[in-house]
Order: sequence, then C-alpha cells, then structure tokens
Amino acid sequence: MDILDNFKPIPHMTAEQTREYIKNNARESYTLLDCRGPDEYENEHIPGAILIPLHEIPGRMSELDRAKPHIVYCRSGSRSEAATSIMLGNDFKEVYNMEGGMLAWNGCKATGVPMGGMFCCPPGAGLEEVTALAWAMEEGARILYHTVAENLDDKECKDLYFDLVESEDDHKKVLLGVYREITGKDDIEGLFGDKSEVVYMEGGIKLKEALEWAEGKESFEIMEYLMTLESNSYDLYSKIARHCEDESKARIFSKLADEELDHLIRLSEIACKKR
Repeated sequence: MDILDNFKPIPHMTAEQTREYIKNNARESYTLLDCRGPDEYENEHIPGAILIPLHEIPGRMSELDRAKPHIVYCRSGSRSEAATSIMLGNDFKEVYNMEGGMLAWNGCKATGVPMGGMFCCPPGAGLEEVTALAWAMEEGARILYHTVAENLDDKECKDLYFDLVESEDDHKKVLLGVYREITGKDDIEGLFGDKSEVVYMEGGIKLKEALEWAEGKESFEIMEYLMTLESNSYDLYSKIARHCEDESKARIFSKLADEELDHLIRLSEIACKKR
C-alpha cells in the first residue's frame, strides 16, 4: 500500500488571491472563517471574518451555509488546512485554505510548516487497508509526540504530550484488534513494507520533515501544528465511521474520532496559555 494514495491536495488560495476574492465578490456570497482562538481573533483578524475555533468546527458546522464558498485562515495556514479538510468531508461544496494565514496576510512568510492532504480512500480499498493506514498514522504521531516531549522544558506541555503518546499507543491496540478481527492476522505493518522506510503521519505528512521543522520552534508553533494533526485524525476516523457498513466497527471508529477531538480540545486549552 502506498500511503500517499490515500490523500489528495487541499484547495487553497494565497493571501493575495484572497484579497482579490474579497474585493471582487459580494460579502454575503461567501464566508471568511477564522479558525484561531478567541484571543488571536480579538487581537487581529481580517475584516468580515467570523470566528469558529478549530476544535469547535465539528460541532458548529450547522451554523455555516454549505452551499457558499468558504475561505478559512489561521495564523500560519496549518490549522486552517485541517479545518478545510474537515469541512470538505462534511458536504461543504467549496472551501479554500488561505496559505500562510495571517502571517502571509501581513506580508510575512510562514516557517515552512509541513502540510498534508485530505484523506480520500481510494476506490476499492477495504476496511482492512484503511485500518492499517490509521494504525500507521498513529505510529507516526506517537513518535512525534514522544520526540517533542523529550526535548521540552515546559512541564505542562511535556506531561500532555506524554499523555498523548499513551493515547496513540492505545489507539494502535484498538486498530490492531479491528485489523485482526477482519483478517485473522497480526502483521499490520507488513502492508507498508520495510519498517525502515519513510514514516508518515496524519495528512500523509512525513515524520522526518515534521521533526526537522519542529527543531527550535516556540511552544505555541509546535502546539498549533499538533492541533492540526489531531484534527486530521478526527477527520480520518469520522470518515471511516461514516462509510463503515459494520455497525460495531463504525462505533469503534466514532469513539476514536471523539477521543481525537478531546485531544484537540486539550491542546487548544493549553495553546491559549502559551501565546
């Protein structure tokens, strides 16, 4: 299985394209959505934007008109990428991530954060392959959390990240159980070839690139990126649950989605303190 076959590019606009879109379209014909935190929004936002923090989007999509185009932004384009993916997976017709976020809007350059794609199960892929994919994503995230936590002095963040390492391990066990029930096999890693090959995380992001990017970054920047990963996990499990014909397994994936959303909320709460 080629992991990258499961992801497709997320539609985007540059900051300049967003300015032109706003200039050339009636305000009521589209929605400009800020998915940062309330403090960030109050400090500065694009005129006309409404605020729905990333972790609240799954529960507040009914407030938005799915038929309208949406342009989503955050600080750097990371959280808004995840928000765009979630919305497109929930029947929004036209959603764009504003690349570079407020940094780009203000003429600054984002710090090369590794960006992923939107989960899109290839035609013909069964629950076996999708479960194995989710397992591989959890393993990549587990390594990232553990590596970042080991290099932190901030006790609050360190404790949270190690908690999330345990959660990723728990999710891997659940997924292995599902895989074993479907196939009668334990060799879930075998679908991805040699373990020494490239390790991926949610969104099809390469673990190595994420670790290299995280070196020397501020706590909030890393936290923002981890929020994106948890959002991608929520999106992945939600989609699997919706398309799973086996009700008992659908409930398992729904529970995993709920737990990923809880992780996102916990990260969001601490992120507000670290700005």
